[in-house]
Amino acid sequence: MLVKHFYRESCLTSIFTSCTEYIIKLTTLYYILSKTGYSMKSFWYNDNRKNVCGIRIRELRKAKHLTQAQLAIKAQLEGYDKITETAIVKLERGTRFVADYEVKIFARILDTTVEYLLSDPQTESLQA
Repeated sequence: MLVKHFYRESCLTSIFTSCTEYIIKLTTLYYILSKTGYSMKSFWYNDNRKNVCGIRIRELRKAKHLTQAQLAIKAQLEGYDKITETAIVKLERGTRFVADYEVKIFARILDTTVEYLLSDPQTESLQA
């Protein structure tokens, strides 16, 4: 019994030590990268948005006189149950990542193309 306990304790100690070393390495890497100006944001399109298409989706939704809840219902009727009104709000604000298959669903619902949804309205305004 004592041998089993000692073996289990040494395994746990070994795992804990490995995890601690890994955390230290990640923290060091983050510190070095942050000091060199490297940004570690994942899925961020620019400084304040996680998607490009949220602005276009809002624009087309309003042009069709749809509420966010109505758009969510249309997405659910298309067979995508994960889109809720809250998801639409986050998507339009740019705080939610949008998968490629979701862009296709929104293009179909809003009678537009994927290319239009993925075009950047900020870049177009700079070109005009």
